[in-house]
Amino acid sequence: MPVRRIVVPVDFSTSSLKALDKALEYFGAHRPQIILIHVIEPMSYAVPRFIPEPTVLLEEQRRIASRELTRLQARLKQHRINARAEIHFGIVHQTIVDFARRNRADLIVISTHGRTGLGHLVMGSVAERVVRGAACPVLTVRTMPAPAPRPQKRAKKR
Repeated sequence: MPVRRIVVPVDFSTSSLKALDKALEYFGAHRPQIILIHVIEPMSYAVPRFIPEPTVLLEEQRRIASRELTRLQARLKQHRINARAEIHFGIVHQTIVDFARRNRADLIVISTHGRTGLGHLVMGSVAERVVRGAACPVLTVRTMPAPAPRPQKRAKKR
């Protein structure tokens, strides 16, 4: 199956940028269209008075995301990669899955922090939810080093 359209969710973290690098490394020679998507999740909690209005915060996030996406697009253009970028508001994993489906993505390349245990339980996993909900294949790029193996117990000498 040829990979012509790849969705790469970015939050501008080192992890998400490494996922973009992997997409280019694995598929760049095939000259796919790279679609960068940044999702801003609406705030669903009360905001104290000393913090600006939620709409002001969301607009600031949109402005920053727009600037960063423009930089990424310029970088991709230098490498002669056909790219476009979009900003969406919504629940992150669902927005990514719906976007990929609507845009007939052949592949989603997404980073994962590789959290386990309590960190995974508390933080959840956007990547895991995307894998479960996506209609197309999903390549997850683990960007955190694997945990060091535990030392084995030595047998007692008699």
